[in-house]
Amino acid sequence: EFDLKPAGLATTLKTAKAKGAMPQIVFAGAVFDRNNPVLASLEKAFSEAGVKNYTVLERGGVKIGIFGMLGKDAVEVSPFAKPLTFRDPVDVARDMVDVLRNKEKVDLVICLSHGGLNDDPEKSSDELLARNVKGIDVIVSGHTHTKLDRPIDVNGTIIVQAWCYGKQAGVMDITLNNGKVTLKKYTVVPVNSSIAGDEKIQAMIDAFKKNINRRLLTPARLSYDQVIAETTFDLNILAEESPLGNLLADSIRWYVNSVDSDKNDPSSQVVVAVESNGVIRDGLLRGIAGKVTVGDLFRTIPLGIGVDNTMAYPLLSFYLYGYELKRALEILTSIRPIKGDDYYLQISGLRCTYNPRRVIFDRVTDIETGSEEEGYQPLDYSKSNRKLYRVANKALPGIQELKEWQGVIQYVRSFPDTNGNGLSDIPEKYRGKLGRIVEKPSINPIALVSRGTEPTIIVLAAIGLVVFLIVMTGMLIILRRKAKKG
Repeated sequence: EFDLKPAGLATTLKTAKAKGAMPQIVFAGAVFDRNNPVLASLEKAFSEAGVKNYTVLERGGVKIGIFGMLGKDAVEVSPFAKPLTFRDPVDVARDMVDVLRNKEKVDLVICLSHGGLNDDPEKSSDELLARNVKGIDVIVSGHTHTKLDRPIDVNGTIIVQAWCYGKQAGVMDITLNNGKVTLKKYTVVPVNSSIAGDEKIQAMIDAFKKNINRRLLTPARLSYDQVIAETTFDLNILAEESPLGNLLADSIRWYVNSVDSDKNDPSSQVVVAVESNGVIRDGLLRGIAGKVTVGDLFRTIPLGIGVDNTMAYPLLSFYLYGYELKRALEILTSIRPIKGDDYYLQISGLRCTYNPRRVIFDRVTDIETGSEEEGYQPLDYSKSNRKLYRVANKALPGIQELKEWQGVIQYVRSFPDTNGNGLSDIPEKYRGKLGRIVEKPSINPIALVSRGTEPTIIVLAAIGLVVFLIVMTGMLIILRRKAKKG
């Protein structure tokens, strides 16, 4: 909701309110600075749209308190929310439980948390929330797109999450006896073509499509449901090198080179393009017919806004030295294991090998630039290499914008029509991995230190210093003992 910045969210709320009745929105923890005109406007929009910290429903004589909030990671990956800030989610939850239990006298407390889950309980935001806040009966979790087929119980708090993008609905039956909540039954219902669409909702969707066509796509000679390619396989999002990630990264490099480079000037060519998993929002599925539409491609990378106030991230390019490219790749090797799969990098024009057993921020061992078609050449990432390499990426707003979604569409359109039916065909190269990112774990001493850069040198120096101090201390002790005996 903050991809359009606070001003965009305020406009969204105002527009929704003007269209008629709205569902109750619950959102606690936002800190508004009324001296800031943007935040004052957002706070006013919250008020006019009826956004509350919590709401209380009564069903069958049972009072149910519901509150909603963002988790720490969700805040961290929402840079466009600034200058809006947020309170610590544990503090927010404690306050909400106190109000609901002691003021509203509810029987049941439900938290709608955009905090998420993790396989490691110590990194699992909503499990930590349940562990640190007493009085929450149910946490309906989000953010991490976790397919949770059975609830998690943490200190008596039931935690559920029904995957993402409306792919399935969770149905939970609970009992309340003498203030104690017990899970009776939990099922997940797949949402697919076997369920008939609601006519009124479909009519609204069709109206939105017409508006998108009129205001955005028609000027670009496109339409939402226009078929521009076909595929014989799925392209999914993976927490590793993925076919879809390769295609999107390739599209960035191809698009910038096609509109903003000189074929006679190699230095103007984009050598490397990067996309992060965190902004890839949907896969490309073959479906029944194997057709790929404009809407399908846009949904893969729909986030962001430009300085021109139109949707989606623009692209930028910049120049890096070889050693700086290596440092950028260490985001993948060293930050991703700590912060999660959103920080996994999909790359084009480059392939690398890394050893996860090496010192943090010095795990990349080999880098090559090139492509599958033209071959790869080793990259010298020492500081003595003063050659600059042009890199392209999705970006914060810039000037004279190239939109990433437009590049993806044009790139897919450029694929050859292999069966002569007038549609581009997604090449077989994107069916599987291309070996652009290769993990080679090794504890071989040579593999751990070979071609080591500053982080490894610092660690080795620290180890050497410790060993030296231990040896010197031992020698001093021996000398003193000898002196006493003498």
